[in-house]
Amino acid sequence: LKINTMKKLLLILLCVPLIGFGQGWTYGGPELETNGSIEPTNDGGYIFCGTTESFGTGDSDIWVVKIDNQGNVEWQNTYGDTLNYQSWGSYISITNDGGYIISGGGAGGLNSGELIKLNHSGIVQWRKTYSQVLSPLTHIVNIHTVEQTTDGGYIMSGWGERKWVDSTWGFPQSGIDDIISFIIKTDSLGNIFWDKVFPLSKETSYHIEETTSGDYIM
Repeated sequence: LKINTMKKLLLILLCVPLIGFGQGWTYGGPELETNGSIEPTNDGGYIFCGTTESFGTGDSDIWVVKIDNQGNVEWQNTYGDTLNYQSWGSYISITNDGGYIISGGGAGGLNSGELIKLNHSGIVQWRKTYSQVLSPLTHIVNIHTVEQTTDGGYIMSGWGERKWVDSTWGFPQSGIDDIISFIIKTDSLGNIFWDKVFPLSKETSYHIEETTSGDYIM
């Protein structure tokens, strides 16, 4: 992944059948685009999600692009948030029904991590936010990874910044932040089944997987 001097997204998809040469395709507009993750699709193409400042309605919006195996765009959509003037896409994975699940976050309003469930054409089926996991002092929450679990629900991990409450004045102090990592387990519609917060961890959670025994590793 590179951002070239034109500020367009450059995906390097390595093709190593015999010789190991790769090929690159660029996508985006005149502003800054970044890629959160990319997945191969069942039709031999790819889908990626990230963040765009060239398209959409906010300062930045979640951006999803579906391409074929030659890098041609089949469809692309942006998913902004009226409660946040900045939204970003962190991760995309393919769901059992042939659709997609996206995780990301937002700032400048709700300050919330979120999931977006899409059908195979990129149409939103449902959208959930999860600011309540770290409320009430959340500064920014980002859900970095989401995977569908064997029960049809989802497991996700992420991190946020929560401000301390000053014991003298009783309100959050600017610039004094605590890094909080968390795990959230949901049902198939994104409703929280359980969550686990790791306070005072000072560490960020970037990935989580379900193991063959039905447990999770982060």
